[in-house]
Amino acid sequence: MYNFLKYYELPVTIVATKADKVSNNLHLKQRKLILDTLDLVLGDEFVTFSSITKAGRDEILEKIARTI
Repeated sequence: MYNFLKYYELPVTIVATKADKVSNNLHLKQRKLILDTLDLVLGDEFVTFSSITKAGRDEILEKIARTI
């Protein structure tokens, strides 16, 4: 999906869910792994989200509001 969106030069925001399931130490390692694997380009965003703690919720809502 990421490559499809980049092909059409669309802005991309990666939302990593289940942030509450991962410890802080592992969280940083997994974030680095995801960012290195996807090789995001300038302008792409990466947000971690937890539906339980609501972490990342405001950032995602702001991004949606800016986009539409």
